[in-house]
Amino acid sequence: MVKNVGYVYLCGRGTIETRQGRTYLLGYDGTTYTWLPRLKSEDQLEREGAALALGWLASTREEVDKVIPALIEALNDDAMEVRRGAAESLGRIGDPQALEALTMLVDKEKNTLVRKTC
Repeated sequence: MVKNVGYVYLCGRGTIETRQGRTYLLGYDGTTYTWLPRLKSEDQLEREGAALALGWLASTREEVDKVIPALIEALNDDAMEVRRGAAESLGRIGDPQALEALTMLVDKEKNTLVRKTC
């Protein structure tokens, strides 16, 4: 929940609902290629949704190789919800490329929810 913006509802793959009335279904429609650019969105909920959806969508080696660096970069997002979503997705994907970044996040992260996700 982001005050005055909307929320991400996590049930299975989840949904994003914004105050502007936009609804996104995470991981059901779209591909890694449609969600990947949303990690750079100015809309925090879109970034959070992308961070979560990519963990469900990346299934081929090519997709994982594109998604992992973007999710590692998202670990530095200003929004705790985006960092937590990126950490969760990196864990779900389970690729060794992310291990160092997740270890570093545990050491520097101030938010308990994000640290526990790592």
